[in-house]
Amino acid sequence: MHLQRIDIMLVLLLVFLIGCDNKNNANVAPTSKSTPTAKAAPSVPGKAAKPAHKPTWRLVSVNIPKRGPTSDPKVALHTPTGQPELVAKTAIAMERAWTWAKTLDPNPMRLRNELAMPGKKHFVEYLALLRLMVGWSHTPDELRVAALARAHEVLAWTDQAAYHDMGEVDDRRFRQDSMSYLRAALIASELGWDIGPYRAQIQRISQRLQAHMTTRGVDQQMSFEVLYDALGLAGAPSRAALYPSSKIARLINFKYWISHPQKMYEFTHEVFAMTGRGARSFPFVRPVEGKYARKVAYTLLHIHMTEKHHDGVAELLANRVQLGAKPDPQFRAAREFLLTGQDAQGRFGVYDQPEIRKALNNPRYDAVYGGYVHTTMVALWALMLTS
Repeated sequence: MHLQRIDIMLVLLLVFLIGCDNKNNANVAPTSKSTPTAKAAPSVPGKAAKPAHKPTWRLVSVNIPKRGPTSDPKVALHTPTGQPELVAKTAIAMERAWTWAKTLDPNPMRLRNELAMPGKKHFVEYLALLRLMVGWSHTPDELRVAALARAHEVLAWTDQAAYHDMGEVDDRRFRQDSMSYLRAALIASELGWDIGPYRAQIQRISQRLQAHMTTRGVDQQMSFEVLYDALGLAGAPSRAALYPSSKIARLINFKYWISHPQKMYEFTHEVFAMTGRGARSFPFVRPVEGKYARKVAYTLLHIHMTEKHHDGVAELLANRVQLGAKPDPQFRAAREFLLTGQDAQGRFGVYDQPEIRKALNNPRYDAVYGGYVHTTMVALWALMLTS
């Protein structure tokens, strides 16, 4: 959600090339000011207090491709609070988002060929947004039916031969699209789409997929395993075997997570993978790991709210739920931050498209698909989990 170490000062000069499933849109950009290395924060685990550390980087809601796969939420597997006021606010936010989302054209071939963007990645983020609307228990029936119909309408693109190009693309494209290709199949199945022909296409590239997985980082290999398990595929390494090498299991020093804005996504996607996107409890081996993970989630959430980073706040709030946290003042503050961040069109996040186009050297880049869709999806997910 894996990267080579990058001198933070270089962030002033460039944004990573959009490319990968292992580099999702983080709504993050460097400032024009210098970006010194962050000072070490207190080690964790420890008491979940507000962090004394003030990060030296600043988030300004401009897109740096972030690491890791699409967040791929599952709502129904969580027990919501069921408070009518929270449910009502989330429902209003969802209906506003639907008014915007139903107008979009996330054709993955168009995004790739016309806009030079990772088409399958942004397509699957759109599918995940629709699945949230279909799957939430409080979605009005009319909206649920409409969202499902729209999902089936766009899933028709997966019946086209041009969509199933994974056996022919080069290694760079394969790395960009491979995880999203599997994730789209899973979401399609969950939305009632017949994926029999899609499965045949996955089998066609199975050897290449298995060889490719070993080149990815631990959290990404975990995410592949989640997908393989859900799709009934064999050949992925088990999360149990991968977990000891994860940063959570190794209790990596907290200063790592604040050394660069993207690092947060390594944490959130380890939690997503190890909990199966919230389908089960995190299988900590030692109690200290649970204390560590909960402390990191709490502290990073505080930091990313302070930095007004909607994408990070949403993923970290979802993490806190997945790690077993109960509603507390930070939950309420994070919810309010997300709700007030929804714009007049119904989108979440703030993206400076001209700046992003310049940073990525892509004058055709469209922040609607490169940023707003993902941030809207994860924001609604977090709001649903805490309603």
